Amino acid sequence: MGSRAEWKREQNRRSMPHQLRNPLFRHAGSGRRGAKNASRPPKRSVREPQPGRDNFSRALPPIHMLEYRANRTEPSHVAGAGPRDVTFPAAVPSYRRDVLSTEQKERPMSAAEAAGNIAVLERFHSATNSGDPDRVARAIDELTAPDLVFHAPVPMGGTGAEALKRVWAALLRAFPDIRVTVEETVAEGDKVVSRNTVTGTHLGEYRGLPPTGRPVTYGEIFVLRFVDGKIAEVRGVVDVLTQLRQLGALPS
Repeated sequence: MGSRAEWKREQNRRSMPHQLRNPLFRHAGSGRRGAKNASRPPKRSVREPQPGRDNFSRALPPIHMLEYRANRTEPSHVAGAGPRDVTFPAAVPSYRRDVLSTEQKERPMSAAEAAGNIAVLERFHSATNSGDPDRVARAIDELTAPDLVFHAPVPMGGTGAEALKRVWAALLRAFPDIRVTVEETVAEGDKVVSRNTVTGTHLGEYRGLPPTGRPVTYGEIFVLRFVDGKIAEVRGVVDVLTQLRQLGALPS
């Protein structure tokens, strides 16, 4: 049987709360065991990235903690709180907010606005098919926005509407009878996609090539973005390889 001091320590231990009886709950700076634990590195949080684990899914908050942004009222079931009415601001989880920000900014365009954008593109093609450089330049000034963004298929030494004018000036010098035939148009949102077939006869200097008198036929696809009924951005792909092969600049 132990001494009275041992009996007293056992009685004190039994009277402690269970948190203090468990060494894992003791304060890191108290007692010999606390001093020993104080020298140990802190345990990793389960939320910290760890090699060899699915850190993406571990980093996401629990589904009941996500902030749903919807203009509606739903009960909240957060741990420690009873059901209550909460107004949420949108219909997607908050961690998708940055991903969908661009899509949410796009305003649905009516059928009348889409038809108007296609009509603007048809007016532009009517000007280019006229073969008149002055009419093409006037159409560019009239139908494009002042801050037009033009992603030229080839460097033209300019930007915006000026670069677009230089492209068509070069094409009309090389192919005076150039004609753009629209094969297909697709309008969605504020954009119009046009798939075209271009034909012409090489009667002037083009890319350093003297006139050959050869006919050319090649395809192109352009994506145009509209703002307030004017062309605000132009991005396209032209089949220059087929064009140069037909001119004899490249082997067939």
